[in-house]
Amino acid sequence: MIHNKTENFIFVKPRKMASTTVEIALSSYSDPTTILTPLSNEDEQIRYNKTGFRAQNYKYSINRNWLNQFNTLSRRLIRSQRVQFFYNHMTLAEVRVALGKSVFDATNKITIYRQPHDYIISYYYHNKHRGEDFNIWYWKNRHALFHITNYYYLDSRLYVDYIIDFSSISHSMDELFDNGIISKNKYKDFKLLKTKADRRPLESRNIETFFNGFDDIYDDIKTNLKLPQKGKLQC
Repeated sequence: MIHNKTENFIFVKPRKMASTTVEIALSSYSDPTTILTPLSNEDEQIRYNKTGFRAQNYKYSINRNWLNQFNTLSRRLIRSQRVQFFYNHMTLAEVRVALGKSVFDATNKITIYRQPHDYIISYYYHNKHRGEDFNIWYWKNRHALFHITNYYYLDSRLYVDYIIDFSSISHSMDELFDNGIISKNKYKDFKLLKTKADRRPLESRNIETFFNGFDDIYDDIKTNLKLPQKGKLQC
């Protein structure tokens, strides 16, 4: 998750959407006030090498008063939750609470889209137990998997402004530049960057081949997992 007050954007990072590469690229716009949530140690080093920035300002909110932050963090500590205000993969609702509604609503919200079937495959290889059958894994975790919509919708409506298409990142970024959402002068193209979060067996890359024999799962995803492909701007 990124909140860049100077450039006026929030990057909301859905799980398993190949979003770490985009997050690292957008980190190049940072300054000392930018909120950058921690990545894995390996990806954090990549971010620093590419942009000169590491995770910062995530343990508190620069836009909320200290008493509010103390109370919030105290509640998280009592519940044995991580003692920080911002963390990786925050949903839209969580970001709004952390930043405050006025700041949240006034800031451009950017996220990323990935084909739903591809997202499910990626999540399977990331989250499955060793040797766990895909069919068993999917139906056991279906409810949690479909919560991915919480990164796009809030209060029962699409709440992001701009969605980057994972299949065409370069084109999506050009549209952001052309529409003046972010400037191109600080952008670094990391389309060939291989982050730790984006690695899975080569045989899983072909969606049709992977789902051969899992027609019921394929159809369930196609019919019921509705992910938006655009916000106010088609990317």
